[in-house]
Amino acid sequence: MVSLKFWRKKKKFEDVSDVPMDLPKITGEANAENVKAKMDLVLTQIQSLNVRYETVNERLDRIEKMIQEIYRIAKA
Repeated sequence: MVSLKFWRKKKKFEDVSDVPMDLPKITGEANAENVKAKMDLVLTQIQSLNVRYETVNERLDRIEKMIQEIYRIAKA
């Protein structure tokens, strides 16, 4: 029987003493700037994903056309 050692049980965090409770205070202006920066980052990532999606979609269309042509050749 094969033993899969990389499958481990997930740790349950019952002890919350490891979690830092003294988070830094953020002013409203700094918080708004951080949110704007994060939103810009998310927008850039979405645009990048859109370009990747279009590229993959074009490749898939070309592959489908090649398969149809191969099928027609094999059928003839």
